[in-house]
Amino acid sequence: MYKARYYPNGNFLSATLGSNPSFIWRSIFEAQSVVRHGARKSIGSGCGVSILNDPWLPDSINPYVETVHPALINQNVVSLLCVDNHSWDVEVINDLFGERDKNLILSIQLSDHSPLDRWSWNLESSGFFSVKSAYRFLQSTQGNWTDLVVTSSWKKLWKLEVPPKVLHFLWRAITGCLPTKVQLTTKHVNVDLFCPFCNNFFETISHVLLECSFSYSCWNLSSLSAVQGFNTDYSSWFFTILDTKPAEISVEAAMLSWNIWNTRNDVFWKNKNRSAAAVVTSARSILHQWNAARVEKSGPLLVPSSHTGQDLWKKPGLNTIKVNVDGAIFVEDNKYGFGCVARGADGNLIEAISSSRLGAA
Repeated sequence: MYKARYYPNGNFLSATLGSNPSFIWRSIFEAQSVVRHGARKSIGSGCGVSILNDPWLPDSINPYVETVHPALINQNVVSLLCVDNHSWDVEVINDLFGERDKNLILSIQLSDHSPLDRWSWNLESSGFFSVKSAYRFLQSTQGNWTDLVVTSSWKKLWKLEVPPKVLHFLWRAITGCLPTKVQLTTKHVNVDLFCPFCNNFFETISHVLLECSFSYSCWNLSSLSAVQGFNTDYSSWFFTILDTKPAEISVEAAMLSWNIWNTRNDVFWKNKNRSAAAVVTSARSILHQWNAARVEKSGPLLVPSSHTGQDLWKKPGLNTIKVNVDGAIFVEDNKYGFGCVARGADGNLIEAISSSRLGAA
């Protein structure tokens, strides 16, 4: 669908943004320069590789043919091969190409066992694309990622004992790709710029997580209430916490930042408000549940009885499912929990869920 609209006569590497592009295409197009840097065509039969338009030469800087010759227009690499065997036609190559292109072409080893032309990824020795290699390329070309202090801080961040989704959130917030309203406008998304919490200031990452009156109230109720430095960008603030405060303080900073963003989304998308105290309590509760789940992630399905020598729990009948449920109220924490376990006639677990909520059940 995108090819038909944006590059009907070429491929993604030769495509242009076009007039009135969709938001999705604009976002995909942002990655074109990265893909162009690493994508290469490996020669099989040569029938599907354009001599002038595809990146097929073994040059890390410029994999395209530089020679200008009328005989090369609209021609594929197969026309450079000998008719009787799978090898380069040296005479034709010497006649048509300049010295640089000629040497690169003749350095390509042709295989008799690869009849298909394939795309490969030049930034990995395996030839397969990986997000890691693309990210490493972006780090080396667009970011100051060689700083030892920053590298050390990132290592500390990835070792924080918080749920993986919180680490992913932190990565987005610190690298500036959290979709606040100001960030969305840089991607040409037409939205109003005011913070959903206060409606007084533009919604930047630092504002919504640190500087907004609602967010500030949340931090004042947390163990970070004495921490200074809110009038700075979020990444500097969080790395300062990470490098100067105990691990439990950094963990709370991560959990509360994540929960403030979740609350922001509830306000924006669901018109659902929460108090600052509820946000702080919820962040701590979710962390407690996650830690408890890590410690107690396995246990016996059948509990033997010391009195009768028989199982307290019995299997359901044939072609039936037994669902056991339970609940509890935690008055001191002003919350309640519930859970259920479903098992089949063979006694094996089918499904299990558990959760907790603030308030009285």
